Amino acid sequence: MAEPNLVNVTSIYGRSFAYTLQTSLNSLVNCNVGKLIKINTMMINNDQSSQTYYSSVALYIGGSTYWWICYYLAIPPRSTTTIIGKDNPIYLANQGNANSNGDKISAQCSTSNVCDIIISYEIMDDA
Repeated sequence: MAEPNLVNVTSIYGRSFAYTLQTSLNSLVNCNVGKLIKINTMMINNDQSSQTYYSSVALYIGGSTYWWICYYLAIPPRSTTTIIGKDNPIYLANQGNANSNGDKISAQCSTSNVCDIIISYEIMDDA
């Protein structure tokens, strides 16, 4: 399948996703075949009152190789940290077939159920 052409995009769907992070690295946003996903913003919130927790976010390219967007980043108590902002988006693609692995974003926290992640993104299609 050809790479989606940004000039000829026929549809753009805005989405937001929220998830409570766990200690294992969990897949959060996956790109389907023939689509392009633009991650506009990603924020991690620590709603605990007294302790700093640590979060990591990984970008998987092709489903198996990954790079850390942030690794063991300190999230102070009662605060929100922006990981990706509108001025530095990341694109996810899947140029294979239905059986291939597309790009994806995964995340985790040093302690389960204390940090939340919110991701705002756009799904683009040129079909």
